[in-house]
Amino acid sequence: MPAKTRKIFLSHSSADGPLVEAFETLLIKWLGIGSHEIFVSSLEGQGAPKGMNFVDAIKAEIVTTESVIALISPAYRESAFCMAELGAAWALSTNRFPVVVPPSGFGVIDATLLGTVGVMVDNEDALAQMLEDLSSSLELAPAAVGIRQRAMREFQKKWQDAKGDIGKSTNVPIADFKKVEKERDDAVNARNLAEDDLTKAEKYIKALKSLKAPEDVSKLEKEFDKSGWEGKFQTLTSEIQRLAPKLGGSYIQRQLILDHLGKQSRPDSVNYASEVEFAMERDIYDPESNTWNWSDDFVQIFDKKISEMEALLLEFPQIADWLKSKGKGADPDNFRFWDDNVLY
Repeated sequence: MPAKTRKIFLSHSSADGPLVEAFETLLIKWLGIGSHEIFVSSLEGQGAPKGMNFVDAIKAEIVTTESVIALISPAYRESAFCMAELGAAWALSTNRFPVVVPPSGFGVIDATLLGTVGVMVDNEDALAQMLEDLSSSLELAPAAVGIRQRAMREFQKKWQDAKGDIGKSTNVPIADFKKVEKERDDAVNARNLAEDDLTKAEKYIKALKSLKAPEDVSKLEKEFDKSGWEGKFQTLTSEIQRLAPKLGGSYIQRQLILDHLGKQSRPDSVNYASEVEFAMERDIYDPESNTWNWSDDFVQIFDKKISEMEALLLEFPQIADWLKSKGKGADPDNFRFWDDNVLY
């Protein structure tokens, strides 16, 4: 097993420069050690030796360092390299100390950290206890009480100066991106439906202008008449689809229809995170009881349109025959009908 050549590996994001320098100074003063005993990749003289491959240097240091401290900030969490470094450090080091940097909370300490208890960087008492534990694990005699107290006061002052720059992410969180992407897709679908209606109307007007005989006009009106079952079916379908953005998307519509049919299932909050989150924020869905709020204004409208569609199929049995001839579901009591004909 490689010999331990350094005391501490400080895992961090280079975006948090001022905080990293202040924390490294706190470690030196509190523990009474030299800067050469702390590996800090972003600090001159304490990172990878010049000419050495950076990744190789990181791997070597993780293996030969006694303890690992991770400054887990939003920028840290967004960095694929930092998270890979964290995973390796946690796997190879027995002494692990996660330090959570606001605005992040303890929720960021997930399975990657193997259940290790962390501290908040702005909690002086908890941070001091962590440093005491670190000192003990390294078998160091800590500095005098007065020196440690001054070191903590100086660090907290520097933290106050630095925290304004923490949390200013350079990347858009994937959940936010997916949510906006879904809203865009729903808007595009709604626009396409509106364009289809407009195209039909323009086609009707153009054809109408070309006719002179009353009987031809009457024939054309019947062809385009939306008062017939086909027109009503298309209109209801469009109205239901246009409600999707108000409910959180077509996935939420699917879940509501399943619930309407008595086939309740728990929504997939992993693959459809943004849709489920929207439904939860709007109180359309309660994850604790796994129930849907049918008293919500837009859910009530959706429910009404579902009922109108069911009534339409009862009034015009030929709709079912037409759908069957196209190889589509024709029974509104079966989810296949909605999936094949109504939802997009």
